[in-house]
Amino acid sequence: MNGIKKKILLNSCIIIFMTVFVLEAFFIFYVRNYYYNSVEYYLLNKANLSSDFYNKYMAYAPFENKIRHIYKNLILKDEKTKIQVIDNNKRVLVDSYGFYTKEKIDTLDVKEALKGNLYVFKGTQGEQGESIMAVSIPLKFNEKTEGILRYSVSTEKIKKSLISIEIIVFIAGLSVLTFVLIFSLVLGKSIVDPITELKNAATELASGNYKARPKKLSNDEIGELAKTFSYMAEEIEKSEQIKNEFISSISHELRTPLTSIKGWSETLSY
Repeated sequence: MNGIKKKILLNSCIIIFMTVFVLEAFFIFYVRNYYYNSVEYYLLNKANLSSDFYNKYMAYAPFENKIRHIYKNLILKDEKTKIQVIDNNKRVLVDSYGFYTKEKIDTLDVKEALKGNLYVFKGTQGEQGESIMAVSIPLKFNEKTEGILRYSVSTEKIKKSLISIEIIVFIAGLSVLTFVLIFSLVLGKSIVDPITELKNAATELASGNYKARPKKLSNDEIGELAKTFSYMAEEIEKSEQIKNEFISSISHELRTPLTSIKGWSETLSY
């Protein structure tokens, strides 16, 4: 009967494992996209608004004036986002730390912005390999790119938050699998034990113990089978009793004439 237990346990665990795995993967994928898409939307919105303003209302102002205006009105007022102005040689002219940092940025978003395209960069930057998301957009004058306005944020906190969420989801999935394992064992036992009881009773009946009966079982199909088995055993016991009584009666009837014949034969022999 261990085969039935194994089948119930194996099938239940496989189905639940696949279901939990798919749901967890979908949930993590959704949460990851939600976090990163929210940051991307935030950066794109700020970059487009700033670029439209400077390309439209400060188009004819000297580039140095644009830089100072960006520093005073954007960089100093924004504590959440790192804002940089980059020249055509990919060097930072001003950022949150001050003027002319001489830092050179050679990421793909900067390269695309120099070509006149807006680009969202997701990757690592710097010697420490910090994970960031950056949006670079060109600052133009007469359709020529004067420099680049770059918005960026660190995504390290997002990565840590996602790891925490993944751990929680993994623990929840493991808890579900543990519960299913226990439930499957209990379910398997509730099915296999009555069948084992019927098997043992059938073995005793086959060996000649016609009084063998299964214990009282539940009121389900297996319980009905046990009642039918008990009825069958009672009928077999009755048949066996009738057979024994018949044989006993025949034996008695046969013994009486044989005794008389034996007596007469002994008398005649004298």
